[in-house]
This record gives sequence, C-alpha cells and structure tokens, in this order.
Amino acid sequence: MIPLVGAYFFDRKFERAIEVADQVPEEIRMKFDRCWRAASYAFLGRNAEAQRAKADLVSKNGEQVMELWRNEGQVFARTIEEDLLREGFRKLGFRICATEEELKKFANPKRLPECVKT
Repeated sequence: MIPLVGAYFFDRKFERAIEVADQVPEEIRMKFDRCWRAASYAFLGRNAEAQRAKADLVSKNGEQVMELWRNEGQVFARTIEEDLLREGFRKLGFRICATEEELKKFANPKRLPECVKT
C-alpha cells in the first residue's frame, strides 16, 4: 500500500493520496508518505492540515531538503514529477537546496540546477 501514496500524489489525485497515507500504520509510515500527504493538503489549499502534517513529518524525520532527497536516491524519469515535488516542498516551506555541509556526507553529491552557484 505504501507506494500507492506516491502514485496518487504524482497523478495529482491529492485527496486519494491523503486517504491512502492515512491507512498506512503510523509505525511503518515512511518520510516520503508523510511528505506526500502534507504536500497533498497544501495543493488542495487545506493549509491548517498541511501545517499539521508538515509538523508530523518534521517531528518524525526532521526538516526536509529536496536536494538531499535526490542524493538519497529519489530520482525521477520525467521532470514533471520532480517539478511537482519541488512545488510541494515550496508550498510547505521546505528548502530546495542543501548546504555544502549537508552534502559532505555524499561521495559525489548531485546538485539541482537551481542550486549550483556560478
């Protein structure tokens, strides 16, 4: 059931993503599920619920940074999904770009184009 949350989120079926996320037992809910749930609320304009879901995510998994997700293995075959996740991160007030210090734990960190300083 867990991969379904992301499938519904990336298909922009935000109500269904929330419903499925809520069916995942708390003790096995992953940070991705928590994030997609919070972002789904934000995309639906349900800001109070989005902030509560964000607080739950942060309390269980810490602040989220999109560039760290990329370096932890979250990659996309199509930019449309990456763009949707980026917008979800923005709506929730999460950072897109990681700091140099945060990226030190990766042997060959991958940067998002908007995070590369020229």
